[in-house]
Amino acid sequence: NTKNSKQPTTHNRRSMISTQLTIRIVLFVAISVIVMTTYSVYTIQNNITKLSMDALTDETLSCVNNLKGWINARLSFMDSVSTTIKNTKFADDAAMLKYFDAAIANEQSGASDIFIGSKDGWFLDGAGWVPEEGYDPTIRDWYKFGQDKDNMSVGSTYVDGRTNKIMITIAGKTDTNTVLSADISLDAVTSEITSMNVMNNGYAFLIEKSTGTILAHKNTDYTGKKISSLLMTLNGSTECT
Repeated sequence: NTKNSKQPTTHNRRSMISTQLTIRIVLFVAISVIVMTTYSVYTIQNNITKLSMDALTDETLSCVNNLKGWINARLSFMDSVSTTIKNTKFADDAAMLKYFDAAIANEQSGASDIFIGSKDGWFLDGAGWVPEEGYDPTIRDWYKFGQDKDNMSVGSTYVDGRTNKIMITIAGKTDTNTVLSADISLDAVTSEITSMNVMNNGYAFLIEKSTGTILAHKNTDYTGKKISSLLMTLNGSTECT
Protein backbone atom coordinates (compact mmCIF):
# COMPACT_ATOMS: atom_id res chain seq x y z
CA ASN A 1 0.00 0.00 0.00
CA THR A 2 2.85 2.35 0.80
CA LYS A 3 4.38 1.70 -2.61
CA ASN A 4 1.09 2.23 -4.39
CA SER A 5 0.40 5.48 -2.54
CA LYS A 6 3.46 7.11 -4.20
CA GLN A 7 2.07 6.57 -7.70
CA PRO A 8 -0.10 9.37 -9.12
CA THR A 9 -3.72 8.55 -9.26
CA THR A 10 -5.63 8.57 -12.52
CA HIS A 11 -7.13 11.91 -11.54
CA ASN A 12 -3.69 13.41 -10.87
CA ARG A 13 -2.32 12.14 -14.16
CA ARG A 14 -5.25 13.70 -15.99
CA SER A 15 -4.64 17.00 -14.19
CA MET A 16 -0.97 16.96 -15.13
CA ILE A 17 -1.75 16.21 -18.77
CA SER A 18 -4.42 18.91 -18.79
CA THR A 19 -1.99 21.42 -17.31
CA GLN A 20 0.70 20.57 -19.84
CA LEU A 21 -1.78 20.87 -22.71
CA THR A 22 -3.03 24.18 -21.37
CA ILE A 23 0.53 25.52 -21.16
CA ARG A 24 1.28 24.36 -24.69
CA ILE A 25 -1.93 25.89 -26.04
CA VAL A 26 -1.22 29.19 -24.28
CA LEU A 27 2.32 29.22 -25.70
CA PHE A 28 1.05 28.38 -29.15
CA VAL A 29 -1.61 31.10 -28.98
CA ALA A 30 0.94 33.62 -27.67
CA ILE A 31 3.41 32.80 -30.44
CA SER A 32 0.63 32.93 -33.02
CA VAL A 33 -0.51 36.33 -31.77
CA ILE A 34 3.06 37.66 -31.89
CA VAL A 35 3.60 36.32 -35.41
CA MET A 36 0.26 37.63 -36.65
CA THR A 37 0.79 41.02 -35.01
CA THR A 38 4.29 41.33 -36.48
CA TYR A 39 3.01 40.36 -39.92
CA SER A 40 0.10 42.78 -39.65
CA VAL A 41 2.36 45.67 -38.61
CA TYR A 42 4.79 44.84 -41.42
CA THR A 43 1.96 44.67 -43.96
CA ILE A 44 0.40 47.92 -42.75
CA GLN A 45 3.76 49.69 -42.87
CA ASN A 46 4.36 48.45 -46.40
CA ASN A 47 0.89 49.54 -47.47
CA ILE A 48 1.33 52.97 -45.91
CA THR A 49 4.74 53.34 -47.54
CA LYS A 50 3.35 52.29 -50.92
CA LEU A 51 0.39 54.65 -50.64
CA SER A 52 2.71 57.49 -49.65
CA MET A 53 5.08 56.80 -52.53
CA ASP A 54 2.16 56.55 -54.96
CA ALA A 55 0.82 59.90 -53.74
CA LEU A 56 4.29 61.45 -54.00
CA THR A 57 4.72 60.07 -57.52
CA ASP A 58 1.34 61.46 -58.57
CA GLU A 59 2.23 64.92 -57.23
CA THR A 60 5.62 64.82 -58.95
CA LEU A 61 4.15 63.75 -62.29
CA SER A 62 1.55 66.49 -62.06
CA CYS A 63 4.30 69.05 -61.54
CA VAL A 64 6.37 67.60 -64.39
CA ASN A 65 3.40 67.70 -66.75
CA ASN A 66 2.70 71.31 -65.82
CA LEU A 67 6.34 72.16 -66.49
CA LYS A 68 6.26 70.39 -69.87
CA GLY A 69 3.10 72.27 -70.80
CA TRP A 70 4.71 75.59 -69.84
CA ILE A 71 7.84 74.88 -71.89
CA ASN A 72 5.83 73.66 -74.89
CA ALA A 73 3.82 76.88 -74.81
CA ARG A 74 7.06 78.91 -74.98
CA LEU A 75 8.34 76.74 -77.82
CA SER A 76 5.10 77.34 -79.73
CA PHE A 77 5.46 81.07 -79.15
CA MET A 78 9.03 81.09 -80.50
CA ASP A 79 7.98 78.90 -83.44
CA SER A 80 5.44 81.59 -84.35
CA VAL A 81 8.13 84.29 -84.08
CA SER A 82 10.44 82.21 -86.30
CA THR A 83 7.68 81.68 -88.86
CA THR A 84 7.02 85.42 -88.95
CA ILE A 85 10.73 86.13 -89.51
CA LYS A 86 10.87 83.61 -92.34
CA ASN A 87 7.73 84.84 -94.09
CA THR A 88 7.94 88.60 -93.56
CA LYS A 89 10.05 91.07 -95.51
CA PHE A 90 10.80 93.76 -92.94
CA ALA A 91 11.50 97.24 -94.29
CA ASP A 92 14.65 97.55 -92.19
CA ASP A 93 16.26 96.50 -88.92
CA ALA A 94 14.15 99.01 -87.02
CA ALA A 95 10.97 97.30 -88.23
CA MET A 96 12.23 93.92 -87.06
CA LEU A 97 13.22 95.38 -83.70
CA LYS A 98 9.75 96.84 -83.33
CA TYR A 99 8.30 93.37 -83.92
CA PHE A 100 10.69 91.88 -81.34
CA ASP A 101 9.68 94.54 -78.83
CA ALA A 102 6.00 93.68 -79.28
CA ALA A 103 6.75 89.96 -78.90
CA ILE A 104 8.71 90.54 -75.69
CA ALA A 105 5.87 92.67 -74.33
CA ASN A 106 3.47 89.74 -74.76
CA GLU A 107 2.66 88.82 -71.15
CA GLN A 108 2.19 85.15 -72.01
CA SER A 109 5.55 84.74 -73.76
CA GLY A 110 7.81 84.89 -70.73
CA ALA A 111 10.54 86.22 -73.04
CA SER A 112 12.90 88.76 -71.49
CA ASP A 113 14.81 89.14 -74.75
CA ILE A 114 14.65 88.00 -78.39
CA PHE A 115 17.67 88.33 -80.65
CA ILE A 116 18.95 87.19 -84.02
CA GLY A 117 22.36 86.85 -85.64
CA SER A 118 24.01 85.54 -88.77
CA LYS A 119 27.39 84.31 -89.98
CA ASP A 120 28.26 87.66 -91.54
CA GLY A 121 28.17 89.34 -88.11
CA TRP A 122 24.68 90.86 -88.39
CA PHE A 123 22.98 91.02 -85.00
CA LEU A 124 19.82 92.53 -83.55
CA ASP A 125 18.71 92.50 -79.92
CA GLY A 126 15.04 93.10 -79.13
CA ALA A 127 15.78 94.36 -75.61
CA GLY A 128 17.81 97.21 -77.05
CA TRP A 129 21.29 95.95 -76.20
CA VAL A 130 23.91 97.16 -78.66
CA PRO A 131 27.07 95.01 -78.76
CA GLU A 132 30.59 96.34 -78.96
CA GLU A 133 32.22 96.72 -82.34
CA GLY A 134 33.41 93.42 -83.77
CA TYR A 135 30.80 91.38 -81.90
CA ASP A 136 30.63 87.91 -83.45
CA PRO A 137 27.32 86.09 -82.79
CA THR A 138 28.62 82.82 -84.23
CA ILE A 139 30.91 82.19 -81.26
CA ARG A 140 28.10 82.60 -78.73
CA ASP A 141 26.56 79.58 -77.04
CA TRP A 142 23.04 80.40 -78.23
CA TYR A 143 24.18 80.56 -81.86
CA LYS A 144 26.18 77.33 -81.63
CA PHE A 145 23.18 75.60 -80.08
CA GLY A 146 20.67 76.86 -82.65
CA GLN A 147 22.72 76.56 -85.84
CA ASP A 148 21.85 72.87 -86.33
CA LYS A 149 18.24 73.11 -85.12
CA ASP A 150 15.65 73.27 -87.88
CA ASN A 151 12.94 73.96 -85.30
CA MET A 152 13.03 76.08 -82.17
CA SER A 153 14.51 73.97 -79.37
CA VAL A 154 15.15 74.30 -75.65
CA GLY A 155 18.77 74.79 -74.69
CA SER A 156 20.57 75.17 -71.40
CA THR A 157 19.66 77.34 -68.43
CA TYR A 158 21.80 80.04 -66.88
CA VAL A 159 21.71 82.86 -64.34
CA ASP A 160 21.39 86.22 -66.10
CA GLY A 161 24.13 88.54 -64.94
CA ARG A 162 21.99 91.68 -65.20
CA THR A 163 18.84 90.46 -63.41
CA ASN A 164 20.21 87.50 -61.42
CA LYS A 165 17.23 85.50 -62.67
CA ILE A 166 17.21 81.96 -64.05
CA MET A 167 16.80 81.97 -67.83
CA ILE A 168 16.29 79.21 -70.35
CA THR A 169 17.56 79.50 -73.93
CA ILE A 170 15.32 78.70 -76.91
CA ALA A 171 16.97 78.84 -80.32
CA GLY A 172 16.75 77.58 -83.90
CA LYS A 173 17.60 78.47 -87.51
CA THR A 174 15.53 80.82 -89.62
CA ASP A 175 17.74 80.08 -92.63
CA THR A 176 21.09 78.43 -93.36
CA ASN A 177 23.17 81.25 -91.88
CA THR A 178 20.81 82.87 -89.35
CA VAL A 179 19.84 81.84 -85.84
CA LEU A 180 16.93 83.22 -83.82
CA SER A 181 17.09 82.92 -80.05
CA ALA A 182 15.27 84.05 -76.92
CA ASP A 183 15.91 84.25 -73.20
CA ILE A 184 12.85 82.94 -71.40
CA SER A 185 12.47 83.79 -67.73
CA LEU A 186 11.73 80.88 -65.40
CA ASP A 187 9.97 83.13 -62.88
CA ALA A 188 6.57 81.53 -63.54
CA VAL A 189 8.00 78.03 -63.16
CA THR A 190 9.94 79.03 -60.05
CA SER A 191 6.77 80.38 -58.46
CA GLU A 192 4.85 77.20 -59.22
CA ILE A 193 7.60 74.85 -58.03
CA THR A 194 8.31 76.68 -54.78
CA SER A 195 4.61 76.91 -53.90
CA MET A 196 4.15 73.14 -54.07
CA ASN A 197 3.20 71.61 -50.73
CA VAL A 198 4.33 68.01 -51.03
CA MET A 199 2.24 65.77 -48.77
CA ASN A 200 1.68 68.65 -46.32
CA ASN A 201 5.18 68.72 -44.84
CA GLY A 202 7.50 68.58 -47.84
CA TYR A 203 8.42 70.78 -50.78
CA ALA A 204 9.67 70.48 -54.35
CA PHE A 205 12.66 71.97 -56.10
CA LEU A 206 13.87 71.90 -59.69
CA ILE A 207 17.32 70.74 -60.82
CA GLU A 208 18.80 70.82 -64.30
CA LYS A 209 19.84 67.23 -64.92
CA SER A 210 22.85 67.88 -67.14
CA THR A 211 24.60 70.33 -64.81
CA GLY A 212 23.07 69.60 -61.40
CA THR A 213 22.16 73.29 -61.06
CA ILE A 214 19.24 74.19 -58.79
CA LEU A 215 16.79 76.19 -60.91
CA ALA A 216 14.00 76.67 -58.40
CA HIS A 217 13.98 76.28 -54.61
CA LYS A 218 11.89 77.78 -51.82
CA ASN A 219 15.16 79.02 -50.31
CA THR A 220 16.24 81.56 -52.93
CA ASP A 221 19.84 81.42 -51.66
CA TYR A 222 20.12 77.97 -53.25
CA THR A 223 19.00 79.12 -56.71
CA GLY A 224 21.77 78.85 -59.28
CA LYS A 225 23.98 76.65 -57.10
CA LYS A 226 25.11 73.11 -57.86
CA ILE A 227 23.32 70.45 -55.85
CA SER A 228 26.62 68.64 -55.21
CA SER A 229 28.30 71.65 -53.61
CA LEU A 230 25.16 72.45 -51.63
CA LEU A 231 24.97 68.93 -50.18
CA MET A 232 28.62 69.17 -49.16
CA THR A 233 27.93 72.49 -47.45
CA LEU A 234 24.93 71.12 -45.59
CA ASN A 235 27.03 68.10 -44.56
CA GLY A 236 24.24 65.58 -44.44
CA SER A 237 21.42 67.92 -43.44
CA THR A 238 17.94 66.77 -44.47
CA GLU A 239 17.28 70.22 -45.96
CA CYS A 240 17.90 68.98 -49.49
CA THR A 241 17.18 65.26 -49.22
